[in-house]
Amino acid sequence: MRKTAWLVVIALIAVIFVTIAIPAPEHLVTWQIAAAVASVPATAPCAFTIKEFCESHKISQAFYYVMKNEGWGPAEMHAGQRVLISHEAAAEWRRAREAAAAAGIRRIAPAA
Repeated sequence: MRKTAWLVVIALIAVIFVTIAIPAPEHLVTWQIAAAVASVPATAPCAFTIKEFCESHKISQAFYYVMKNEGWGPAEMHAGQRVLISHEAAAEWRRAREAAAAAGIRRIAPAA
């Protein structure tokens, strides 16, 4: 065997020995650690696609386009061919919807 192959074998044996010799605490079961790491997103997206916005706000895409056509949908931004909705615009839209609901307005009448 080559020298580097022996070093790899020795390193693997050392890892196995350390793993066996030093068990993890009982409250930190390996699968729980893996699940916790997998559940944390690497980075949160800065904007929603229309589909993501609708899924996040529990509305259908058809209803999104009704809101957009009637003029009370969220502000959109365009990046090339993509239509995106920033998190700030989504928050502003939610605040406007909450204010309208508090005033008893369920739907904004379309402009004539």
